[in-house]
Amino acid sequence: MHALRRVHEALRPGAILLDLMPFEAWLPVENTAGVVGHVDAREFARDVVKTEAGLASVVDAGLFALERQLELDVLEHFESAPRLLEVVGEWGRTRIPARLRTRVGGAEPPFVVRERLVLRRFRALP
Repeated sequence: MHALRRVHEALRPGAILLDLMPFEAWLPVENTAGVVGHVDAREFARDVVKTEAGLASVVDAGLFALERQLELDVLEHFESAPRLLEVVGEWGRTRIPARLRTRVGGAEPPFVVRERLVLRRFRALP
């Protein structure tokens, strides 16, 4: 990937590159009763696949070495269905399915959108 090669050129050997990527294409929306539905993030996930391929290519080329990886959940809290639909609707490259809109409208708040992420630390090689 051209951009990652340029990043490598800008870094001195031994520098650290952090990469934070989403892990799933469907993001669960939860309340105290459990999972209400899922936000469709498949469009964004397709871009992640391309980025992952680019990272793999610069690692294979010997520009970076993966040192550490950590999986974590980022939770976004919403006190009402309208606020959840407003904010999530503005995320871009995600979609709120009609079924989720209906289910959230009839469910008891508060809501949590759970996004599974992977954080990786790469070391720039000479």
